[in-house]
Amino acid sequence: MVRTAARLTALGLGAAALLFAGCGEKSDGSATGAASSGGSSGGKPRIVFIQQNSGNPYFDNISAGFEAAGRALGYDFTATGPSTAAAADQVPLIQDQIQKQVDAIAIQASDPKAVLPALRQAQAKGIRIIAVNSDQIEEVRDAAVTPVDFERVGAAQLELLGELMGYRGDFAVLSATTTAPFQVTVIDHIRRLLASDPRYRAMKMVKVAYGNDEPQKSTTETQGLLTSYPDLKGILAPTTVGLPAAAQAIETAGKGGRVALTGVGQPNQMRKFVRDGTVEKFQLWVPYDQGYVGGTLLKGLIDGEIEAGPGVSFDAGRYGTQRVSESGVVYVAPEMTVFDKDNIDDYDF
Repeated sequence: MVRTAARLTALGLGAAALLFAGCGEKSDGSATGAASSGGSSGGKPRIVFIQQNSGNPYFDNISAGFEAAGRALGYDFTATGPSTAAAADQVPLIQDQIQKQVDAIAIQASDPKAVLPALRQAQAKGIRIIAVNSDQIEEVRDAAVTPVDFERVGAAQLELLGELMGYRGDFAVLSATTTAPFQVTVIDHIRRLLASDPRYRAMKMVKVAYGNDEPQKSTTETQGLLTSYPDLKGILAPTTVGLPAAAQAIETAGKGGRVALTGVGQPNQMRKFVRDGTVEKFQLWVPYDQGYVGGTLLKGLIDGEIEAGPGVSFDAGRYGTQRVSESGVVYVAPEMTVFDKDNIDDYDF
């Protein structure tokens, strides 16, 4: 049985991504749906989500959560993002939202240092700001909304790869960009574990390759890894764009089952590769949940019903009571979900 909204909520995994279908894309790359507004907000608060890059299904799923919260709570929502995840490409989009006098900005920053000056301008105008998908821009954000504690993601990913490799052999990492906060956190944690945890003493990370969260570049980088390291035993791709691209490259090279591949991915993109054995297991959370909880938080901040600060709790509707940690982060999901051939058909996103 495919897990629908009610079923996923009961499992603590949030709404099903069947709801994600409400998120289309305009010619400028911004997502839009029933809660979006292209002009006057009609008195409703206006919230915008600035994605790391447009055309990325992962961020579209987050946008769908914001849209659903907008319909439920009564705010207008727009999502936008640059065509690439280059460091400074989000800056003109932030400046555009300042000119439009939006009430709140949610952002997954490609490079926190690059966007900080523009976000400071937004903050000075009274615009509420949250970081989404990773804890970043601490200097200006009211809070961060992330799916899980990212300090635990690196450990979970490395443990799963180790299991698939028999905790022995060379492996590589296929990352997104060199500055993406989530990627930096995960890779740094993996390096620390390799140096300190005896379980990984027979495993060696030979390279970190960067696909820039672009399918073709991720495929090319994977092909390069397979060529440069013929004895490679595993690839870890902690990026939802990189994982399916790497799977396709491994399948095309005829190395499925010989090179262990795992990472973070979405079931609908990975189902084919799990069924044919190219990928045995991978992990993720439900991206939609961050959007819904983030939208609820921003609406409360705008209305003055929620005060930003460590230890603050708020009602997030279907997601129950959410709490801002002492470091200013809301962790939406307690653990990542492991997807494999036994459960992947239970999910639709």
